[in-house]
Amino acid sequence: MSLTPDALVMAVHHGEPVVEVSAAGLDLQRTPLRGGFFHAVDFSGANLAGADLRESTFDTCDFSGANLESAVARGATFNRCRFSKVKARGSFWMLSKLIECGLVDGDFSATDWSLANVLQSRLDRSNFNTAQMQQANLIECSFVKASLRDVHMHQTVLSACRLDEADFAFAHCALTLFYGMDLSKRSFAGQALVGCQFQQTSVAGCDFTGTQLDQCNFTGADLSSARFSKAQANHAIFAKVRATGADFGAAKLRQTLWPSAQLQGCRFDGADLHQAFLERVQMTECSLRDTELTYADFSHARLQRVQFDGATMHRAVFHEVFEQEVSLPQRKQVLGTDETRKKAEQWGRQPA
Repeated sequence: MSLTPDALVMAVHHGEPVVEVSAAGLDLQRTPLRGGFFHAVDFSGANLAGADLRESTFDTCDFSGANLESAVARGATFNRCRFSKVKARGSFWMLSKLIECGLVDGDFSATDWSLANVLQSRLDRSNFNTAQMQQANLIECSFVKASLRDVHMHQTVLSACRLDEADFAFAHCALTLFYGMDLSKRSFAGQALVGCQFQQTSVAGCDFTGTQLDQCNFTGADLSSARFSKAQANHAIFAKVRATGADFGAAKLRQTLWPSAQLQGCRFDGADLHQAFLERVQMTECSLRDTELTYADFSHARLQRVQFDGATMHRAVFHEVFEQEVSLPQRKQVLGTDETRKKAEQWGRQPA
């Protein structure tokens, strides 16, 4: 059964649920549909430009090919809805909830998704350029081949999302969480990712050349073959990372934390690791030539075939460090094992 625009508006106005009807192709431009309940309604090809969809609920509705430009869906709920090939440029989705929806091949550029919750939805091949996604939660979503150029994320959560071949160029991310994701071989060169967290996430082979990474958290991440040359990552956390062949040449890494990191074949030549904390780090065949290591702490580290030639190591701490074939010409600058501390540590390990 099909409805006229007036009948649709009257049903919503009187609080009547709109169920299993067709609004396909209707001109609903700027139509007030706020607070309505729609189940299995066909909106395909409809003109909903500028429509008021605030606080409405849409269950298993079809918006394929619809025009949603400048529509307002603030606080609306969409469950298992289809939005394939929609035109939604400049639309507003703040505080909305989308569950198991399909937003593929659509134009969502310049949209506002602030505080939105998008769960288990497909957004493949869609255009989200310049979208605002501050404090949005994107959980188990697919952005395969999507365009996210110049997107703005602040305190945004991306958990178990797929970004295969997605274009993330010029993205602005601050305090954003990437959790349980595979971001390997992506380029973030020259971007600003200040305060972001990469928890249980692979960034192997990523290009962070010249990227702003201050206060980022890479705990437990795989950094193998990643390029951090000339990156600015002061106060960042690299606890328990695994890295083979990573390049940190000339990077700013002041007061970074590397406890229990496993580094093999990594390059830190010319990097600034002033006052870095590298306790229990394992370095094998790494190069730290001409590196700034003043006050760096290598307590209980395991160093094998590591080169410190030309490095500045004023009062760097080498307490209980295991060394094998380590090149350290400036050893006089280094503080060796502290016997008092060693005894205290041994006493603390004694059984009660």
